[in-house]
Amino acid sequence: MQIALGGGIDSVYTTDPKVKGDIEGRVDVPYGPSAIVEADGHRFGPHFAKLRPFAKRLTIVNGVYSGTVGHPTGHQRLSRLKLDAASEMPTFTSVLGSHRDSQPLGSVNLGVMLASVYSDAMFSSTLAPIPGGGDQMMDTRGGRTLLDVLDALSPEELTLASRTLVEKASAATAGDAKTLRTSAALMAKLATTPKFKVEQWSTVQDAQAMATFLQRALWLIEHDLTATAHVQIGGLEWDAHFSNASRQERWTGLFVPMYIRFLDELAKRSTARGSLADLTDVMVSSEMGRFPLINESGGKDHLPEYPMIFTGPTFRCAAGKAFGQTGRKMEALPIATSTGKPGGPNPIRPNIEDVGTTILALRGIDPGPNGYAGRVLSFLGA
Repeated sequence: MQIALGGGIDSVYTTDPKVKGDIEGRVDVPYGPSAIVEADGHRFGPHFAKLRPFAKRLTIVNGVYSGTVGHPTGHQRLSRLKLDAASEMPTFTSVLGSHRDSQPLGSVNLGVMLASVYSDAMFSSTLAPIPGGGDQMMDTRGGRTLLDVLDALSPEELTLASRTLVEKASAATAGDAKTLRTSAALMAKLATTPKFKVEQWSTVQDAQAMATFLQRALWLIEHDLTATAHVQIGGLEWDAHFSNASRQERWTGLFVPMYIRFLDELAKRSTARGSLADLTDVMVSSEMGRFPLINESGGKDHLPEYPMIFTGPTFRCAAGKAFGQTGRKMEALPIATSTGKPGGPNPIRPNIEDVGTTILALRGIDPGPNGYAGRVLSFLGA
């Protein structure tokens, strides 16, 4: 599962806190050493302090390079974990979903649907680009997603739809038949699945909106309806070109309690195969970072490097560890692929394609035939 925080989260406040002696004088660190929380191998900035009880479950990589400072390109590359990402390429969750087991769906998109994230292999709302709207998408159903429509169908209606789709598949071309059978399998599964119900996780509207998407993902995973999910939290809420401190505090402050509740629910819920926490990998990041210097509006502009946070069985050996290191200007320093620390032979600056390549390799999927040519970051599985 991939959770994308739109706009660019500030690593100084979250995964890569600094004190004045660590950085050059112009770098913005508007808090003292007492605001930094240390726990089980991690140092959290003030906006991530509440994650301390979960430190043993988290793996953090700071300074991952994306090669862009544009939002559309950043989302396109993050969703595909590729430096040369293009709109016709499948998303990373779609690639993983193509290797699924019994789930009818390979990949589901939840949250704000961005044009640069869209992939034909994803299950999502019926959306269309807004003319002249750049990366924005509009919902042609007037706010109702396809999942909302399916929620309203009775088990009898879903069963009938499944049978009809199977009949149509028998007379369709090979490509269309595969799509129809996938849809039929989804309808059949939904007919015997408890209906999705939104729970109240917050009384704050923006936080509850985040919670609803995370709850939907939990429901899909718990009932084995999809192998993967891409959850877009907000559009560009973290894009703090002005008033960076207050905007980052507000949006990260809303997200972190919802993320904590989500991690708690993963541990509480299970399938016949075991706890969702033991079955589900989760990756959290933005599509870009924040430049370390304050601009004339009290904000921070774009940076092509950002932190990534991982939990789940694929990263169990690296849980409770932080990798990557930044310098006095918050620039990423070269690290060894074996240790994730500076030094060692042939150090590299990790990029998003390295992350994609590594996850595929750790999950036993050959990266090459799937179009990934990055370097394997063995520290993520060590």
